[in-house]
Amino acid sequence: MIKEDDINKVVEKISKAGKIFLLGVGASGIVTMDTQIKLMRLGYNVVCHQDSDVSKMMFGLAEPDDVLLALSFSGENKTVCEIAQTAKERKVFTVGVTNFPNSCLAGLADVTFLTASDEQQFRIGATTSRIAQYLVIDFLIISLAMKNMDKSEENVLRTHEMIDYKQQYTKLDKKQFPKDREVRSQKSGVRIKSKT
Repeated sequence: MIKEDDINKVVEKISKAGKIFLLGVGASGIVTMDTQIKLMRLGYNVVCHQDSDVSKMMFGLAEPDDVLLALSFSGENKTVCEIAQTAKERKVFTVGVTNFPNSCLAGLADVTFLTASDEQQFRIGATTSRIAQYLVIDFLIISLAMKNMDKSEENVLRTHEMIDYKQQYTKLDKKQFPKDREVRSQKSGVRIKSKT
């Protein structure tokens, strides 16, 4: 469940944040890794690590103008709750994404986005909970991008240029490529035909 006032408040806080700390363990950690890439491409200073101890160490450097975005399906993960408690003590604005409104995380967060997921006890791995978290996060990312569309577009294009193999090869000296020979990038698998 996402309230318009809450999303606007979070967008405003993240837009002005010095650093954005992302926190999630297990399947929620997979969502935070995806979130890290998306926020980074929009130009935000993001701090994220999958190791619990390293996450705690990094958050030791948090300042009041930072933002913590914490994800936990149950809202009761020990590491997540410990760091959220520290955030509250240090007056770091905290956004919680959880499935349970009465959970530890929901109680510590300044703003809580509730997911609607009914995970089965017998499962290979988290499925519906992870998808529900992605929906919340993607809505937040889109809202952040729309706040300053021109800057967002510029940053995304700049990051895209760095991984655009076709563009990288066409910038190389054309003498390196025999006439009409195709060059295959081992990393991307993209065929690039030289225009010499």
